Amino acid sequence: MISLKKKEKIWRLKEGIINILKRLSNLIRGIFINFYWRNKFNNKFFDIQNSKWSTIPGSLTLRVKTSDLLKLNDQDLISEYEKLISGDLGSYRTFYRERYILNSDAKSILDLGCGLGRDGLFLAELGFKVTFADVINENIDLVKRICKLKKLECKFYKLNSFEDYSKLGHHDLIMAMGSLHHNPKEITKKIITIMQKKSLIPNTKFLILSYPFNRWYNDLCKPFSEWGENTDGWAPWTEYYNKKKINYIFKNKVIFLDEYIHNKDEFIIYYLKTI
Repeated sequence: MISLKKKEKIWRLKEGIINILKRLSNLIRGIFINFYWRNKFNNKFFDIQNSKWSTIPGSLTLRVKTSDLLKLNDQDLISEYEKLISGDLGSYRTFYRERYILNSDAKSILDLGCGLGRDGLFLAELGFKVTFADVINENIDLVKRICKLKKLECKFYKLNSFEDYSKLGHHDLIMAMGSLHHNPKEITKKIITIMQKKSLIPNTKFLILSYPFNRWYNDLCKPFSEWGENTDGWAPWTEYYNKKKINYIFKNKVIFLDEYIHNKDEFIIYYLKTI
């Protein structure tokens, strides 16, 4: 009679073999699926973004439509905004704000792919000079309205073409807290290259939040479009990042100052400096 312990070992072995086969299958499928979606992003980048990111993260689990927030009256909008950001205090956001921003010498900050604008608004209320940029016009309209209600003087850019990335100006710190890894790395490289020509000067600090390799591997190496749909952001594309990919998108013109992996493999934050 097979013991319970032996049965468990056999079950784990079978599960391991099945997962290996799934990874191999996903890697093979990913070659074709990623190729298709990469071309689609290259040709219809802003159409794809607009089809998704008018729904933005309100919290770790809640997603909200920008259009619904914009329909609220001023009092209800501020009340809803404060409710959405109420979980930020003491969260990982508090960690990276204190570790990389509040104790730094940064004064001018770009919130790139701002969404709800929670980081930029938090910093603007503390006296930082903040610029918000997003590919979704409604997101910028929302953040601009909240800034007006809070009497915050900030700058705003609607990114409706790749050329718009060249107009963002110089900043001490650029924050991309969960936006760039939702593009194929070739698209992000194109964006960074445009910014390097006009906006990115040496010694610009950069904060990038993305997903680590281990998260993708543990999710069985799915094609990036399918993986994106299954992540907590259900995005049209999600790509893991490591140092090699960071160097690729910056064309090796970057220094790694720090990196932080949150909650084992949930996400990774890279703290960089351009050269």
